[in-house]
Amino acid sequence: LRTGMRVQAWIPSGAAPLAVVQLPASAIVWHEGKPWVYVRRAADQFERIAVTKWRMQGEEWLIVSPSLADTPIVMVGAQTLLAEEYRWRIPDEDDNP
Repeated sequence: LRTGMRVQAWIPSGAAPLAVVQLPASAIVWHEGKPWVYVRRAADQFERIAVTKWRMQGEEWLIVSPSLADTPIVMVGAQTLLAEEYRWRIPDEDDNP
């Protein structure tokens, strides 16, 4: 789907509508064989959230997640956040015996 395109869908009565978030591939990071996204919780606080229901549409990801629908998601720089999250595992140069 491209920005501005219209989609027409028929949903059986009684079924709750799905909340689908469309993201660029740069918003996805892979860790332990699973896709994740980072969301902003505060000005300098981010949280990594597992993506469980998704589908690739060309270069875009379609993610089914009601909790992500109104949440600010990191679109660029997610890989940097993952590196910072695990920075403590890398020893400093001065720590080598």
